[in-house]
Amino acid sequence: MQIQKNSLRWAFGALLAISLIAFTVSQQDKIREQAEYLLQFQNRVTSLEALLETETAASQTLRTENETLKQENLVLRDSINLLGEQVGKLQAKLRRHLATIKGIRDELAKKEVELQRLKSELADAYAKGKSASDRAEKLEADIQKVEEQKTVLAEMKKDEVDQGNRAEDDVLRTEMELTRQKKINDVTNNTKIAYKSVDCSKTRTGKPIQKLEEDGTNWVYTSLQFDMENTDQMLLADEYFILRIVNTDTGEELPYLESNPAFAGSDSETKGFAFQWNGNPTKLVYINMQAKTGQNFDLRLYFLSDEKEYLIQNSQRALIRNGKVAE
Repeated sequence: MQIQKNSLRWAFGALLAISLIAFTVSQQDKIREQAEYLLQFQNRVTSLEALLETETAASQTLRTENETLKQENLVLRDSINLLGEQVGKLQAKLRRHLATIKGIRDELAKKEVELQRLKSELADAYAKGKSASDRAEKLEADIQKVEEQKTVLAEMKKDEVDQGNRAEDDVLRTEMELTRQKKINDVTNNTKIAYKSVDCSKTRTGKPIQKLEEDGTNWVYTSLQFDMENTDQMLLADEYFILRIVNTDTGEELPYLESNPAFAGSDSETKGFAFQWNGNPTKLVYINMQAKTGQNFDLRLYFLSDEKEYLIQNSQRALIRNGKVAE
């Protein structure tokens, strides 16, 4: 009996030990699973934090760019208003000069009539001989005086004409600049860019990529088609524009690495794709063979006027966002 009890105790102890071992192993497995889950969760949180930081930086960059654009628009509009005021003042100045010139011409005409009258009277006095000598002498003095007055008036007229011509040139030049700036304002603020298709690929005829590889070498070609619309399409006809791709993480532009015959020898060859608008949907292939270091890129279109560039407000389009090709 005692042996049976000892056997039962041993068996129970062994079972308890095995159960404890199994429980410990089970708990260790659960702890390991929990640790792995926590590690994955922590990595996910770190990834999300990095993504949020990137998106926050991109948003801050975008807000800064938008603020810059607003300031540029305000400067342009202020300049247009100022030029409008200058045109008004210059036109008033020109009118004053023209009125003065007319007054001098009228006075010269009167002096000419007076001079001819005096010369006629002088001729009559000479015809009468000595009896009219005193009269003739006075008429000669009057004629000399009128001629001197005419000389002064002629000089005044010449000076006013010169000033009037300069004032007219100022009006024309300011009106031309006002027209140019109004056109810039209309093109940059009232032109809509409709992107029909945008594809990024490693080769010109390759399959479009969905995201950038870590080394950024799988994106070389950007093929796109877009249309441009303005309430006054004639504003766009035959004008020149430049397409650029901008790394919004760094603010740097991706150079276009093939020369454009339309701008041969110019600095614009490697700073973007320049083209002339012909009124039809435009197809372009933007080439850049550099390894892309950023994760966010935008398309931007600029209007060229007198060798200066002006960003078209509605032309900005997300191209790459967080390493993925934007739709």
